[in-house]
Amino acid sequence: MSRAMKAPNTTTDGDDATAQPPESEGSYESLLGALRDLEIKYKLGDVDEVEGYKETGRPIWTFEVDLGKLEQMIGVHKKRLMKENPSWLYKFTAIHAEAKEYFDTADASYRLDLFQEAQRLHRELLKTKIEPEPGEQDSEQRKTIKNKIRVIIAGLEYLHSTSEFGTALAYAQELYDFVYKSGLATKENPAYGTKSVVCYFLGRTHRQRGIDDDYRLAIDFFYQCSENYFELARRQCGNRPEDVIYARTRAMVSLAFGAGFLFHNALSDLARAKGLIAQARLAFLKDDGYPCCELHYGYLGLLYASILREEAGELEQVQAEEGTQAASEQAAAKEKLDRSLEILNECEDTLARKPSYYVRLLYNKALAYLYQGPDSYGAAHECIDRLKDLCEDSPRWLANMLVLRSRLERREGKADAALADAMRAFNQAGGHLPVRIEALLARGKAQQERGNLSGARDDFDRAYRLNNGANKRLEVMALILLAQVAIAQQQPQVAQEKFTQAQAIIPSINHGFILNRFRALEAKISNFQADFIIPSSTRDLKYEDYERALRCWLLEKALREDTNLTRVAQRLGVSKKTVYQWRDAYGVKA
Repeated sequence: MSRAMKAPNTTTDGDDATAQPPESEGSYESLLGALRDLEIKYKLGDVDEVEGYKETGRPIWTFEVDLGKLEQMIGVHKKRLMKENPSWLYKFTAIHAEAKEYFDTADASYRLDLFQEAQRLHRELLKTKIEPEPGEQDSEQRKTIKNKIRVIIAGLEYLHSTSEFGTALAYAQELYDFVYKSGLATKENPAYGTKSVVCYFLGRTHRQRGIDDDYRLAIDFFYQCSENYFELARRQCGNRPEDVIYARTRAMVSLAFGAGFLFHNALSDLARAKGLIAQARLAFLKDDGYPCCELHYGYLGLLYASILREEAGELEQVQAEEGTQAASEQAAAKEKLDRSLEILNECEDTLARKPSYYVRLLYNKALAYLYQGPDSYGAAHECIDRLKDLCEDSPRWLANMLVLRSRLERREGKADAALADAMRAFNQAGGHLPVRIEALLARGKAQQERGNLSGARDDFDRAYRLNNGANKRLEVMALILLAQVAIAQQQPQVAQEKFTQAQAIIPSINHGFILNRFRALEAKISNFQADFIIPSSTRDLKYEDYERALRCWLLEKALREDTNLTRVAQRLGVSKKTVYQWRDAYGVKA
């Protein structure tokens, strides 16, 4: 694949400098026409044609081949292009970089080259004095600046790949301030497209860092991005239809991949996430019913399937009232899981072309099989094995895979293997905070299975503190698990405290898995903490029956709070022999 386009003032590598065809091989006018055609095709989303496959099995995208040919033509006319139409040089570089991210063909070397170029452009940009607005049409300087900003944003992708989110935010925030304060955005030309690009990157960076107030800020930026694209589309109405289509689909990318993803994974608001993603799936359909940007469309399907799975929860954990309601809830959950797998299978061939999407598909398929129950555990293992082969070079996804395998191993009764995988996952997670928290929860559950309640409590508590309220799903799961451990450790006050905290969050949770766990905890807490009550409506007041029930209640309560029988006897004011008699006669378990 071609390397990042070099800016006009940078030196090129020796290989780049040697094979420049003479200017006679192509006209400057045909180059400009080809650049315009390429931009229209890109904005319409007609980029998914595959003309063959490499020996590695990776597709050869026709759009990328065309980009390579155009890069050669630009090499011929670079001096003239830089003198007369510099905005087109930077626009091409930005489209090239964005396409490589879309096709997942940007390797580490490419990203590093582009980042270094972005640093240089960023330094130049902040020193630039913008000329007064000439009128309704942008000047060449303003067009060039706007496309330079696109190149800088594309170059900052390198910082995402190295988890340097703080640095990425610093760069992007300076760009945001520049766009709004430098005079680049005017009343006649508000720079909606440039604002959108910067806001989307800021949203993604806050989302990926995921600490403190990041998720709220991310959602704000995603909505800013969508609003700017809306205004861009409205201004282009009846003028350039490709701009309207591009703005519409990019707005949906921001709402679905950005805000919708966060509503799903961080805020646990599946209803809002589902609504945004459903709208986006419709927006990506052309008039003939076929999708544009098939990779994005396939990923939208993946997200929608993931929401269906989360709404369903694990079939074995579905809790409901006895009778027809229980049967209907189980039937609804099974239908959602089946539909989730059906959608994932439908988009598998498309997403297999992009490894970064394909690992997510395998992860979600494995979870769907796990949720279906023991009969599908074999299929879950197959997905996990395939996932492992694909993510060995990605610590974050390797950690996700290990957490998933640990969950599956616990359900199969392999507590030792589950603990080992959870520990490896924590070590692999590195600076990816949400993954570290998931790994801690998995490690704590494995410790709980092995009877190490103190170790489990420490892991759950650490996960809760690391999350610090950022991710509602992780927060409520940690609280539920802490309450369960407190019950097992006969600590009713702690269990009630954690349950009350979880209870305050539950109304905003739509995940079937979490709701089922909460209901099970609620039933335990109810039994654990129930007062001894004789209803006033009771008519048959046999003294012996209630004496027996009171003795059971007193003994169970005392044993929950202290398992030492000598101290229990002292607390109840009876002999130790009496405690043994009550325990054996009433079948009370210590």
